[in-house]
Amino acid sequence: MASTNIELYEALKRDLNEDAARMIAEVVPPTGELATKTDIARLEASLASLGKEFGDRMLKYFVPLWIAVFGALGSMIALLVVSFLGR
Repeated sequence: MASTNIELYEALKRDLNEDAARMIAEVVPPTGELATKTDIARLEASLASLGKEFGDRMLKYFVPLWIAVFGALGSMIALLVVSFLGR
């Protein structure tokens, strides 16, 4: 694998014309700037951890809040129904 753009250019020049080889070598970032499979695996693990943390927070904070909100609405609806039927 070519480690510099010059090496990439030289390798491509054998199979392609010089203009095509130069164009490809210009747009491909240097090897040090490319993500590796290890980088991607680390990022996936980090995102999975964040997703789990977010899910845990949702269960811990928002579910009880929504239960309380819907519970309060249910109570108000029940009171309205009882008062309407009591007439």
